[in-house]
Amino acid sequence: MQGVLISVDLNLKHAVIACDNKLYTAKLSENVASLQPGDLVEFSATDETDGEKNKTVKIDSVTHTDYKKYGIAIVSASSVDGHEIIDSKLNVKLCGEGPDAKSALDSLVELAKKSNANALINTELTVKALRFSGKHLFCYKANAAIIEGAEYHQQPGIKLDINEKVVRRNSPNEAMIRYIRVLLISVLLIILPCLLSLQQQGTLPTPLGSIACGIALGLSLFTGLFYSSRKQVAYLLRQKR
Repeated sequence: MQGVLISVDLNLKHAVIACDNKLYTAKLSENVASLQPGDLVEFSATDETDGEKNKTVKIDSVTHTDYKKYGIAIVSASSVDGHEIIDSKLNVKLCGEGPDAKSALDSLVELAKKSNANALINTELTVKALRFSGKHLFCYKANAAIIEGAEYHQQPGIKLDINEKVVRRNSPNEAMIRYIRVLLISVLLIILPCLLSLQQQGTLPTPLGSIACGIALGLSLFTGLFYSSRKQVAYLLRQKR
């Protein structure tokens, strides 16, 4: 099977892999230092289990993500080797979301370039399981920086351009899910009283009115539980203190 490496814990020597909207735990032995979030891994199942949610697997091979093709430095550390940080914004996170790791990273890099950043530091990849739908939402987060060194250079007179007036406190996709649920409840509060009133007036036959109320409740409940927003978006997130 093939999945995306989500996180690596060098102390506990295990990694978390996302594949087909499921999470797997892999025990690490060799070359742990070369693994990084976003890598594609081939893995196979083992007989061991690690709790009810995560299954223990064995990593067979790794295809490292080619960050250099994006034209900017992307590291999980707080600095880039061989480079000096000229400017950075640590109180704001640049975020990219999508239905898969690649689309999330593409969104993040596009936002970084619009912000005049030539480096992304403190980069992390997270995966959120969307309740009831069984799908995953991938999110890359990082701090923007301008660095100067052997490989990456600061353009003369260019500084970070991050508009803190549009900084968000939550994910647009998660906000959309909450918005849809609130909208459904609001619609029900309007429709149900109208249907009941028509029933009482005799305009709407009782059996037909009951069926209509049941259908409205059923559709709203189904949509509210299973609706999932996984759009490819980029946004600025306020860093939690």
